[in-house]
Amino acid sequence: MENGIVIKIIMKNKGISLKLFKEFYSLGFNFETIRYNYKKKATTKKFSEENFDELLSKFLDGNDNFEVDAYNNGPCMISIRRTEQNCNLMITIELNKFIVNRESIFYKTNEIFENSLGIVGYICAREDMLWQNVEQLDYYKVHNKAYNERQLIPSPYFSDDKIIDIEQNPGHYHIVNNIWFGSAWAMWFGKEYYNYIPLKRIESFNMAYENIPLKGSARRVLLYKDVLSYEDNDNRYIQQKFKNVTGMDEVAHILMNKPKENIDSTIEIIEGVFEHGGTKQIKSYIDNDNSLIEKSKASKVEICEMVLNDNKVWETVWREVKDI
Repeated sequence: MENGIVIKIIMKNKGISLKLFKEFYSLGFNFETIRYNYKKKATTKKFSEENFDELLSKFLDGNDNFEVDAYNNGPCMISIRRTEQNCNLMITIELNKFIVNRESIFYKTNEIFENSLGIVGYICAREDMLWQNVEQLDYYKVHNKAYNERQLIPSPYFSDDKIIDIEQNPGHYHIVNNIWFGSAWAMWFGKEYYNYIPLKRIESFNMAYENIPLKGSARRVLLYKDVLSYEDNDNRYIQQKFKNVTGMDEVAHILMNKPKENIDSTIEIIEGVFEHGGTKQIKSYIDNDNSLIEKSKASKVEICEMVLNDNKVWETVWREVKDI
């Protein structure tokens, strides 16, 4: 498998445009085919930039959900998908093309978040993203990949079978309500994302190679210098530590209604009607460095009240931090 690079940006629906997407698919891809799904009808046609522009313009001018891809026989692909909740841009690019265009890609991504369009985005090596999220042992065996250091658990479907416990992998991620929760080489966070993961937790992470503020309350985090050095032990530690400090897994599990079986929890969620108008209350237990920690060891608790808005997205309506 050629180790391409994956770029994914999750954006608000309001404000997206043909110009925004065109800046990415005009980087010099040699696409051959367009595939699109519109009103539950799947169609393919030969790629040309003119065809792609025309098709995407038509979809963007309407209000319906859609998915349109352009790809070739190699690793290069662009996928644009709009749902009721948000719009997803996903690009797979050859490593050498990414290296040449890295500065331009970072600049364009920064712009999306500085203009308050971006919710969350990330860049990582495709191969690493795959293996950090594959749980089937047969897949490892077919590709002659060792799994002796992976933690195994019983399959939820076949009790006699074992699978990889991908929850233990630093690069394992969750998608909840079309929002990404994970830890990757490069990450961008927009203001709307702080309804899930508070900005203070992200900006307090001091182990990253880069953790810088952008305009519009956005933030960019680069965990380590080289996108391909993901197997380095120090980098894996940093990747896992970012998940721990920000509470990525805990928040995702709460939103999935799958809290970890841990009595001494780091996060608690309560449903009801609360003083400041919220219908969910989330308590996050933190230490003096504002990092998540078990309730029994915490010095402070951050309390948030949230409501589900018209776009079916949880929105924070009140927040305070109290000493314990």
